Amino acid sequence: MPHSGGGGSHGGGSHGGSHRSGGSGSSNRVSKTYFKGAHRFMYYYNGRPHYYYANHKAAANTISSGIVLIVFAVIWLLISMPVVIESISGIFISQPLSLNYDTEVVIDDELGIVDNKSELTDAFTAFQKKTGVTFSIVTRKPENAYMGNTYEIQAYNCYVSRWDDERHWLIYYVGSTLDRTDDWHWELMCGDDCTKILSTSVEDRFTGDFNRYLVASERYSFNEAVLTALNNINVQPGAIKTDEIVQLFPALVFPAFGIIFLVSGIKAVIKSLTPEEKAKRQAVEINVDRVCTEVVCDCCSGVYIKHTCVECPHCGAPVKVDNN
Repeated sequence: MPHSGGGGSHGGGSHGGSHRSGGSGSSNRVSKTYFKGAHRFMYYYNGRPHYYYANHKAAANTISSGIVLIVFAVIWLLISMPVVIESISGIFISQPLSLNYDTEVVIDDELGIVDNKSELTDAFTAFQKKTGVTFSIVTRKPENAYMGNTYEIQAYNCYVSRWDDERHWLIYYVGSTLDRTDDWHWELMCGDDCTKILSTSVEDRFTGDFNRYLVASERYSFNEAVLTALNNINVQPGAIKTDEIVQLFPALVFPAFGIIFLVSGIKAVIKSLTPEEKAKRQAVEINVDRVCTEVVCDCCSGVYIKHTCVECPHCGAPVKVDNN
């Protein structure tokens, strides 16, 4: 469907185109030192007991949690990458649109405001060869304007009544006098395919320029207003649309999150395979008020907590008998 590229009027200036919160939840504070309300946990690793304080037992990293994160990241990337690819391709001006549609240049000037049709036709033909977009003009007196309660709707109805493609630029102009001292209005209607080579910023540039030249009726004829605004459009197929590069950054945020999730998942899987993580899964709670007496094993020199085991947790040797 065609869209408005903007428009303007004698007195109104130009206008652009139509283009519950959750709770904090429970958290687990983990620390090497005691804090109010903390529980103490102990696990054996590398021949010694290790302690930490927490609201509740810290969940050790597991292979399954890492794999879930990796799968989520892959799905996230698969969903976001097409958006990124489309955004990247969108900053490059495409080649001219193919001319496999009704390419006749239409200058339907009921008002008689166009003073040289052949001049505009030649300019529009050159523009068509460069972009593949067919430029046309339709002017109407107010009493013969197309149906619609706004000029944008009138321009839309004018466009779709004449063409079924999306490759035209139409200037729809409604006025009463040739010297443009009346309350004239105009609208630019653009086929959606045109944005592949003429971006919305180009539409806005043309709209602003053309309306400014129309208002300056003593310096620009209607033809001169059209041609001058048209000549201000600089389209080079294959070039980068520098004014749209900034629009690429929001699209890059999504895959960036996916990469972060993927790296985090891989790290979680790797960490879950380390001996210390395996030891953490065996952590036991020890009352914070209990005095932990560390005993050295005679067989392996490993250290364990007195009265917490019947055999050395490091080598399996019987612990020292001590009734105290």
